[in-house]
Amino acid sequence: MKLTSAAQEFLAYLQYEKGCSINTITNYESDLRLFGQWLRENDFALKVDSVSPTCVRQYVASLSKDGYAPATIGRRIACLKSLFSYLQMTEQVTSNPLARVAKPKEPKRLPKSLTPKQCRSLIEATQETPHPLLAVRDRTIIGTFLYAGLRRSELQALELRDVNLLTMTIHVRNGKGARDRMIPISERLHDLLAEWLEVRPEGSASVFTTQDGSELSVRGLWAMFKRVADRAEVEDVTLHMLRHTFATSLLRNGVDLVSIQRLLGRSSLDTTAVYLNVQMEGLREAVNVAPFD
Repeated sequence: MKLTSAAQEFLAYLQYEKGCSINTITNYESDLRLFGQWLRENDFALKVDSVSPTCVRQYVASLSKDGYAPATIGRRIACLKSLFSYLQMTEQVTSNPLARVAKPKEPKRLPKSLTPKQCRSLIEATQETPHPLLAVRDRTIIGTFLYAGLRRSELQALELRDVNLLTMTIHVRNGKGARDRMIPISERLHDLLAEWLEVRPEGSASVFTTQDGSELSVRGLWAMFKRVADRAEVEDVTLHMLRHTFATSLLRNGVDLVSIQRLLGRSSLDTTAVYLNVQMEGLREAVNVAPFD
């Protein structure tokens, strides 16, 4: 069986039967395409039978040699493992060549978050956006990340029906893992959203649009954020750091981990517990200034 045919069948299964998000399917498609390219470049036949444990280990070694991060290598291994699990399930192969291939260990890193001053700088920097309409939009986007902790894909998927200013809730539909969740809107975010929705151009169901009312693209969102961050003089900042800032702020203000897990839309409490390490740093600062000396 050709690997390309198996990949197409697997991706269709993810989309139509598993209901995976477009982002997940796009990432899997990219990983499978790159693996097929590696097979051709290393004289392996582009067939399912060519993928053996030895072949996969050579592939992993080449990724490591090329300087790919452990997280990237781990994701590509997981993609191939999922493909062959599907082929096993459909009885197209008898074994999974990746069953014993381990992911490289990733160094544990604390999630980085912004200081209150940096957050204020980002919001204030949106006032320098030349077009008044886009200044309101940019300020609301930054605020939605900071006050609701959305993922980038979740913010872009927000539609008008998902934002209810009367009940002060945001409905995140089909978030990571195809899970829905409701997020309460704070008073500050309510004011930002109300201002934007009042002047927002018509033409799209999306909450956040371009000046002419069309959907805001990933490239457009990143370009906007970079301009704002440059004006605010906040370096080495990413959109995902705004989500971490939201979670860290909640924890520092006494919100329990289970509630933070629900607000972030995480499937496991273990993945949320990493924020305890951030909180511990704050406690360490507190005990270091204890007046005993």
